[in-house]
Amino acid sequence: MGDAGVPIGPNETATLPSSHPTKSFWQTSHPNPVSHHRSTPSLPSKASIVVIGTGITSVFAVDELLARSQGLDVLVLDARTTCSAATGRNGGHLVPLVHEQRPGIIAWELRNYHHVANLIESRKIPCDFRRLQSCIGFWNQTYFEEAKEALKQATELAPQQTNGQVRVVEDPDELTRLNLVHAVGALVQTTAASLSPYKLVIWLWQDLLDRYQASGQLNLQTETPVNEIQSSSSGDYTIVTHRGTVQTRHILLATNGYTSHLLPCFSKLISPRQAQMTALIPPQASPFSRMLIPQSYGFSGVAGMDREMSDYLVQAPISDSDSNFHPDPLDRHAIASQGGQLMYGGGRQHASGNGNYNSDDSYVDPEVEKYLRTLPARLDLGNSSNTTSRSHQGQTLSPPKDDSDLQLELQASWTGIIGSSADGHPWVGAVPDHPGLFIAAGYSGHGMPNAPLSGRHVARLLLQSLKTVDVDCTLLQEHEVQPSNSSADAALPIEYLVTKERMQKFNL
Repeated sequence: MGDAGVPIGPNETATLPSSHPTKSFWQTSHPNPVSHHRSTPSLPSKASIVVIGTGITSVFAVDELLARSQGLDVLVLDARTTCSAATGRNGGHLVPLVHEQRPGIIAWELRNYHHVANLIESRKIPCDFRRLQSCIGFWNQTYFEEAKEALKQATELAPQQTNGQVRVVEDPDELTRLNLVHAVGALVQTTAASLSPYKLVIWLWQDLLDRYQASGQLNLQTETPVNEIQSSSSGDYTIVTHRGTVQTRHILLATNGYTSHLLPCFSKLISPRQAQMTALIPPQASPFSRMLIPQSYGFSGVAGMDREMSDYLVQAPISDSDSNFHPDPLDRHAIASQGGQLMYGGGRQHASGNGNYNSDDSYVDPEVEKYLRTLPARLDLGNSSNTTSRSHQGQTLSPPKDDSDLQLELQASWTGIIGSSADGHPWVGAVPDHPGLFIAAGYSGHGMPNAPLSGRHVARLLLQSLKTVDVDCTLLQEHEVQPSNSSADAALPIEYLVTKERMQKFNL
């Protein structure tokens, strides 16, 4: 394993992020000057606000802080490079879970989706964003029946939000057209997208630095792990790093799976969980080596999965639009440079300890990697790499003899750390008994349709606590929102609020 050692035990605090993480394809394929950025050669001795973490929660929170206030300086710290943790390592899914949430959460996730989509499209952010439909395939009949019942209940409770969003697919011929291999059913959703979260966040940080760094309002310091947060009776906090200390009265933790390292009272509330991703090269015989799969995928109920486990798949853009481009099959570098990688993650059922209580992303699990490379056992790539023979360009191809014939070529394999919440919901708000300390974390692997507006929400809460700052950032909690037909009016779900009562349920 890596320098973080063996997995921690249940309810133990997370480690610092590994100093030698596995190499995420998102990051290595997009070199940029923001990655190792330091706004100043040394740390400032004090700051109005310190934000720890540089993922999607942090960048949306910092944008909100700086846009709504004047005279504040915000220091942002990351243990490693910019966006090097979960956001820069996840699957690239932006899919609200419409079929299995109650109305308030559905509305919130849809609002996050539209907020991110509109931001990207209006500002023309180059992050491989693609609107598409999402398909969740099921290989377990019980799980499929449960999903159908959950969809029925969601539709009855929130018809305006769910109407026309999701359709149930059970017809074998249609399942085949969806490229699913031996699935018992599927849910196809219209509101979905894929993107490079890393490219999005790096672009947003560069934009913030361009606007606020020269004035001293924003100071971004990478490769500066925070070892400890010390509090004093005066209300000040001391941020302790190997590069020095920083005094502040307000802190925002956007640290997700690593939260308990700095906030031990969250050790039972947000636990680290190792997850694994791959970038797979489509076979040259597959049509998806030349054109994009028209949907993103989720895979549920595959043998060994429990109800919480799933796989997910999106496809990276194809860089060469020339359909006549056929690189030498032996030239793997040329094939990889063509793009179209299948970004496939999951397989947690094959991981040691299912990846639970593991904050070390410095290594990959070989059994998980082997499973992920057998994607064609679940998704027909149109090149006869599943269990049935097909005809391709007039040539009949033989079915695979064993699992080795299902193994796709691997371009990259890496891990990342999920913040697994004790009750399945994020934790967003002020931390009780810690004046000036705020948190937005614990997305349980479902951060893309939750983190952006959670970051903005907690930033407004923080600004409201600054008595000397005159800002108009009135917030509505969910129970205060008036009924509306628009998801744009959705407020933070009450389940996400950080309260003493919620914490005590797990800290007894």
